Amino acid sequence: MAPLRRIKKGGRVSGGSAFRLSGSMTPLLEMPAVNQDDTLWSLEERLWTSGRDSARTMMASGAIVVLPYPDGILQGDGLWSHPAVNTGWRLVEMSDRTVARQGNVAVLAYRVRATKPHVPEYEALCASTWLSDAGTWRRLFHQQTPVA
Repeated sequence: MAPLRRIKKGGRVSGGSAFRLSGSMTPLLEMPAVNQDDTLWSLEERLWTSGRDSARTMMASGAIVVLPYPDGILQGDGLWSHPAVNTGWRLVEMSDRTVARQGNVAVLAYRVRATKPHVPEYEALCASTWLSDAGTWRRLFHQQTPVA
C-alpha cells in the first residue's frame, strides 16, 4: 500500500516537503513505470486541487465523469458547467492507491478524503482512467462512490 500523502493547495505536502507541478503535461511513454506512476498520481491530485480551467486542460475530449446520485453521468464540455464538478479542494488525502497499466492506458483506484471551506468533508472511493495521447496523459474517465 502506498503511503498517505496530504496535499494542501499551494504546494505543501505534510511532513514538511514542498512540491511544484509544472504547467505542462509530460511525455511519459519512455519513462520507467515508477516515474509514470508518480506523474499520474501528481496529475490526479492536481485535478482535485486545481480550478476548473486547469482541470479542463487535463481531461480528454468527451471525457466521462460519474458522480454520486443525483448528479449521475456527465460527459464532454457539459460537465464543466455542472455545479457538482467543483475542483479546488483545499486538502486532499489519497490512500489505498493502486495502479493498473496496459500500453497507453492507466487506471488509478484510491480512497480520497477532501476538504475545503464551507463544504462538509468528502470521502469516497474513486477510479480514474488515463490515456496517453501522443505522450501526454489525459483523464478519460473518473468515478466516485461516497464512503458512508
